[in-house]
Amino acid sequence: VVALDGTADPWGTRAVRASSGLVFRTPIHCVRGRAIGEVIDALPRPLLAAEMAGDDPSGHSGAQWSLVVGNEGGGVREEVLRRCEAKVGVPMPGGTESLNVAVAGAILLYALSPLHPDRTSG
Repeated sequence: VVALDGTADPWGTRAVRASSGLVFRTPIHCVRGRAIGEVIDALPRPLLAAEMAGDDPSGHSGAQWSLVVGNEGGGVREEVLRRCEAKVGVPMPGGTESLNVAVAGAILLYALSPLHPDRTSG
């Protein structure tokens, strides 16, 4: 997990509690602004950006990728968005305006997962 400056503190009491302890088993890196380019360059897989008007994520399922989610008001930072291979989104029927970033991220992770029922036998 890479958290940019301005992100909620991953070690804050509420974040630790909400992670159900996963924060203690997951590498977390807090990065300031411009250093994100170095982090992205070091990634062994392409980036996918969560965007409201993004494409159907199923075209990327099963592949190796890293998912970038932005804040609810501004989305993914422009300098990060430019480095992403693709933009993926959750279809929003019925005039729904947007989703909470945690909800959208969870849905996208599920849709991109090789364990998704549409991609498993049985």
